[in-house]
Amino acid sequence: MSQVAMGRRSYRLGFTLIELLVVIGIIALLISILLPALGAAREQSRRTQCVANLSYIAKAMAAYSVENNEVFPQAANAGVPNFLDPGPVPPRALPNVWFILRTYQGSGSSLTFRCPTALEVPWNPVLTPVRDNDSSYLPNAAVLESRMSEITHSSDIIMIQEDRFRFSTAYLRPARAGTTSGGKPLYNSWAFENGTTWGQ
Repeated sequence: MSQVAMGRRSYRLGFTLIELLVVIGIIALLISILLPALGAAREQSRRTQCVANLSYIAKAMAAYSVENNEVFPQAANAGVPNFLDPGPVPPRALPNVWFILRTYQGSGSSLTFRCPTALEVPWNPVLTPVRDNDSSYLPNAAVLESRMSEITHSSDIIMIQEDRFRFSTAYLRPARAGTTSGGKPLYNSWAFENGTTWGQ
């Protein structure tokens, strides 16, 4: 009687250390390739939102000027507390461009008045934005309160500049700085960066 030896097959479960390291290396490589692309896409989305915000503001200014004899909104100076809800008591009732334009916004949200990439002010906690006081855009006071027909070379004029910081006040840059002896307005604060005003 002969005995037939039956061969045994062994089945291996799991990975060897080398295979596991190869898989981890591939995953790490894919992550290193995808993360910069995702970051760039996120930044592009924020820039698109910022451009859309500026477009909303420009349309609101145009709508305001149409209803007010082609005159742009008032050029109230900065420092208006709670500029999206100034209230009935002075000086909170001072007019400011954001409060005036809010009624011309579809959403009425304060997010329209700031760029998604703008940072909070690091040097002055008083200027830290809150829900109803949040803006990183600086309207041009030299253009505000003017008639559209009075603005020459309008394609070369910056109506609103963007700051990389968010403020709790409706800053204007340039801002009103009084009048000349002949009654013409004077302007200063042509730019604002890191808490410093540049140019007079």
